[in-house]
Amino acid sequence: VVMASSRWSPALEGRIRLIPGVKSSLPVFEVGPKEPYGNVVLIPGLTDGPMSLRYTHQLAETLNCYGQDEHTKIGEVCQPFRLLMPTLSSSYLGFGVSSLKQDVEEIDALLDSVPMEERKNSPLVLIGHSTGCQDLVRYMRDGANAKYVSGVIFQAPVSDREGMVLEHGKEAIAKAREFAEAECAAGRGQELMPRSTPGVFNTPITCERYASLSGRMTDDDMFSSDLTEGELGKILGHLDVPCLWVFSGDDEYVPPAVKDDYGSLARRIAAAADISPGKSAPVIIEGGNHALSNCTQRFVHIAMDFIEQKVLGLRPDESKYLRNI
Repeated sequence: VVMASSRWSPALEGRIRLIPGVKSSLPVFEVGPKEPYGNVVLIPGLTDGPMSLRYTHQLAETLNCYGQDEHTKIGEVCQPFRLLMPTLSSSYLGFGVSSLKQDVEEIDALLDSVPMEERKNSPLVLIGHSTGCQDLVRYMRDGANAKYVSGVIFQAPVSDREGMVLEHGKEAIAKAREFAEAECAAGRGQELMPRSTPGVFNTPITCERYASLSGRMTDDDMFSSDLTEGELGKILGHLDVPCLWVFSGDDEYVPPAVKDDYGSLARRIAAAADISPGKSAPVIIEGGNHALSNCTQRFVHIAMDFIEQKVLGLRPDESKYLRNI
């Protein structure tokens, strides 16, 4: 048993174990019972990892208390959920030398370590933040354990290339992308970009990953505002489980022109994943920043509403916080 804390929240009590079946020694931090009613896996984005998101503490506590009062009791079951927070090779500052493919393999290894009976018979919800949303889109397409997933929450699904241009300018990003693509074409895609490369938080990054993050219709380009309905359908059309799309109304990585009509983009993204009508719901948290560090309680309430209604099928008419746009 260990206690983990961030600079803005109290400590969380849990367990740390290594994820078997991966090349590196990667740990997962678990909060909740060893035999839970269900599992929730949190995958953050670029520069983030376990405990780096401010809502983590409240989410973990809410899941750990779930089912312990009459309102959330499921039949005779009073067992709470367990929150799994893996450290992937791409976590924190490792994203530049990793890929979505590698993340999928490591998420699969994590889920392989969950007993088969739990995977088959218990709710399993995935939550992605920022580029973690791209991980989960790809995971639901390629992951061996994707068939056991009950629902997915995408928090801050944004365009990396639009965010990079917003911060550093179109010309600087285009020049760096041109260099990266040329290196890839010459068979040097795994070489590192120059130290001065814009848009990557001064982090070492391969030419291949930079081209993916900054290019159009690349592996990482899933949520850009200029993608057509047909392109979005190709990217998201395989999502056949309940999905919640949580957009931040004041996301600092989204261009102002996109935020001016954010509801339109949110609806187009959700519709592209709505194979079975009613399964894909978009929500905008007004005033929320990218990581929702200023709206932690609201996000946790929305996430729990989604899990109760769309995943567990409970109280469909009693939503307190989940409102489609």
